[in-house]
Amino acid sequence: MKKIIYGLVALLSVSAFAQRSMVSLYGFNSGDTLDRSFQFVNAHGTSDNVKQSDLAFNYAYAITDMFQLGVQYKSHELKTGGDIAEFGDKSSEIGLFGIYNLANRLTNTPYLYVGYTMAKTDDADDLFDTDGDGVGDTDYSLEANEGRWNIGFGYRWSMGSLGSMNFNFSPSFDLEFAKLETEASLTGTKVKSDSSTTAVTLNIVKFDVLF
Repeated sequence: MKKIIYGLVALLSVSAFAQRSMVSLYGFNSGDTLDRSFQFVNAHGTSDNVKQSDLAFNYAYAITDMFQLGVQYKSHELKTGGDIAEFGDKSSEIGLFGIYNLANRLTNTPYLYVGYTMAKTDDADDLFDTDGDGVGDTDYSLEANEGRWNIGFGYRWSMGSLGSMNFNFSPSFDLEFAKLETEASLTGTKVKSDSSTTAVTLNIVKFDVLF
């Protein structure tokens, strides 16, 4: 058992020294605020009793100084009065991406990346009070599945190190192709729809931490 523990400690030490791991700090955007990697809100004493939690996690491992492979996870939940009220107020997504560093190093380098993300939104609630008892009694559900391809270009500037961590300013330009499939159900009647979108994004508030 001691050998296993020593081996894990040694592996983590080598990984930290080599700085092969990278976490990207960016994710959610709300109105005119900055992108948020995580956010938790609990508003007590209000008539709506709002609770919100957002999490965006982006991790990449450097297989070589030129190529990184990563995973992305996001979750969002907003409850008003204890219920998920609106479509889009509860969602989660997971994706895989690859990064190609053109300067054959992890810092002070232009980079290209490509990734695919699967997103799911699921909302079910009781709407309308048809029998007058003050409780919604009409079943409603809305489900959406989205697949997105992202292709982008960016530059990673090193801002210095603290201990075994190296901090980088890493703005990027992103082109996204998405396909959305939705299914709404109200009192047993289902309606399906498909749509596709193309989006261009400039990620200014974006930082990478190597460790």
